[in-house]
Amino acid sequence: MSHAMKILVFLLIYASFATYAASELQVFKATSNAPHAITIYDHGLASLYARLKMIERAKESIDIEYFIYDTSPSSRVFNQALVKKAKEGVKVRVLLDYFLIIPEIDAYHALQLEQAGIEVKYYNIESMAKFLKFQYRSHRKLLAIDGKEAITGGRNIADEYFDLSDKFNFIDKDIYINGPLVRDMSVSFEIFWNDKLSQKLDLEKYRHLIAEDTKWIQNKLEENGKDDSYFKQVASQDKVLDRHYKILKGSLKKEQEKLDKARKFLVESDEDRKLLGEIEELGSKQAALSPTGQCSNLIFTADYPGWGREYRKTKGMRGIVNQYMGAVKEELTIDSPYFIPDKESRAVLKDVLKAKKKVSVLTNSLYSTDAIYVNAVFNSIIPSWIKKGLRPYAFVGKIPDSYPVVNAGVEKARFGTHVKAFVFDHDSFMVGTYNLDPRSTKYNAEMGIFCFGEPELAQAMRAEYDHKLKGTIYLDSRKTLRKHKFDNITFAKKVVYYLIKPFAMLFQAAL
Repeated sequence: MSHAMKILVFLLIYASFATYAASELQVFKATSNAPHAITIYDHGLASLYARLKMIERAKESIDIEYFIYDTSPSSRVFNQALVKKAKEGVKVRVLLDYFLIIPEIDAYHALQLEQAGIEVKYYNIESMAKFLKFQYRSHRKLLAIDGKEAITGGRNIADEYFDLSDKFNFIDKDIYINGPLVRDMSVSFEIFWNDKLSQKLDLEKYRHLIAEDTKWIQNKLEENGKDDSYFKQVASQDKVLDRHYKILKGSLKKEQEKLDKARKFLVESDEDRKLLGEIEELGSKQAALSPTGQCSNLIFTADYPGWGREYRKTKGMRGIVNQYMGAVKEELTIDSPYFIPDKESRAVLKDVLKAKKKVSVLTNSLYSTDAIYVNAVFNSIIPSWIKKGLRPYAFVGKIPDSYPVVNAGVEKARFGTHVKAFVFDHDSFMVGTYNLDPRSTKYNAEMGIFCFGEPELAQAMRAEYDHKLKGTIYLDSRKTLRKHKFDNITFAKKVVYYLIKPFAMLFQAAL
């Protein structure tokens, strides 16, 4: 089951019971008028190349936050680079959202990273049964080096974000920044790292279960006549170990395989060396072509850790984004994989459209999306937005023109857009982790960089947007939507679409 489907399932089960807690937290906001070097990375392998080069330059600290962080080849070379710096004495900290990451970077992997000198914490370790607290996730993405340079944007650490999957890849966007504002980004990281919602797994306490000596487990079972009550007792004391125990009691072999996989994760293989060569060859070329410039009027803004409707209602990322959307003088360009504006965002967009300002949105079609239920809602609400003057474009799911990748398999893969960016008029923009959907506006902790008064960078952003439009369908009417909404869709996916749609419409405020 995909992570998108998991989210829908627990929303449908628990949404009718939802109540909200209040909080007094404000949005984190820092400004700077000092010159900052800026690079926009639109190419996946180029952004991976940039990250590896940043890690190479690290002298004192590397701070990392991600929502998705798997064990695919791109993640392997990324983490192997971290291990090298940790061995050099660089302080490396990794903060991962628990929900989607724990099946990948599990306790075995966390222990291997800790033993290599890398500190690992998980954000919001909570069971799905505690729905109110569980649904508030950290959707932040950050790599910060020495408090001097950082990169954020839509990309997580997994092959599909770096154009390396032969099944599905995301077209995405990152912003690299070098300058004083990075110190504030590091402060924001510290706030999350030190928050009570960010916890380490108690690896040493259960070392015999999750580390090197699996024979100890077998011996313990034999001593007790194959009675596993000892493990039940240990697991009952810790919710994380309970999950491991349920697997453990059925198959020690499976646990040994997981341990072996974790051990190999940080050991460089021939496959890893081959990938590093491709990153160096193609990634470096595309990185050199990435738009660069200087911005001297910047804002870094981010949500605080926590949960509750009042905390997100008007003060979080949504409030800042709405402020600048509403202030456009001529034109607003929205690049978002999901488009389900909430009440406040709808009000802002309606006012902008009523003032006859041009507003366009590039988002996913049913074929290109990783969230069927979001597209079901989008297809229902977009006709009314078209009448108001909105110009929506649906990405068709093919690799963009003049977009080099490592092999033919990747070139034939399905592509979706995952960009989170806004261009305000002709000289200002925002790149970050924020989607224009309920999860980003109400539940997820987000971050973003705003740059003002830099027409060259803004025009580069718009040029890349216009280039992607060649691979979209312009939804100029309900008729066009009906004609194209099932393009390239299998019968099975169409059935799923119609089964999900009533529930998606009912709970769209929580998607």
